Amino acid sequence: MSRLFETDKSGNTEQNHPYGPVFINGIRFTNSSAKFWYGLLEEVIKDFAGCNEIELSSSSSDELTHEFLFPETALEKDLRKLLHADIESEIKKTMAELEIMGPPPPVHIRLLSGEMEIISRDLPLDIIDSEIFSYMAVWLLKWADIPEIQWNNKHIEGSFCMKNWKHTLVYCMSFIMEKQHLSEGLFLRSICIKHSAKSHSCTTNTAAP
Repeated sequence: MSRLFETDKSGNTEQNHPYGPVFINGIRFTNSSAKFWYGLLEEVIKDFAGCNEIELSSSSSDELTHEFLFPETALEKDLRKLLHADIESEIKKTMAELEIMGPPPPVHIRLLSGEMEIISRDLPLDIIDSEIFSYMAVWLLKWADIPEIQWNNKHIEGSFCMKNWKHTLVYCMSFIMEKQHLSEGLFLRSICIKHSAKSHSCTTNTAAP
């Protein structure tokens, strides 16, 4: 995964080394969400030692559901619809929507050390935007064993730990996810994360997406 921040303290702007499987709750994950959250924690812990809190936020109209766990399923449904649709009409409809609504807004991140702000910026759109953010956010709720009926509550708290097989450290996070009304059908979704790293060994034969 590409770096979320422009440089590390050594001035390196290259991509992080590819991650292997990420283990969460004893289950092996290889999906983009696991790599994103693991990569975020690793980059922050490595390059911003004083950071003890991460805040991410973006506007959205999405209601989180189980379908967000498997975006490929939604893509297959859309493709099946297109097989029986007027392609030219669908393109015009999509272009009109883009013209009215514009591209998806960015995801804003803040790194904090106590009350001091270390970084405040938008994350690169080629890595994540508001639409992708919904797909990433839903996995936090899944890993924290929060019932789906609560996924769209205004205030949600959860925690879990994650480990990459190439590393001896386990990254743990506790998070607060909040949903604030902005306007009709639009709200601000924010995630506040407190994190830590500890040494631990992890082995498992269980696999997941």
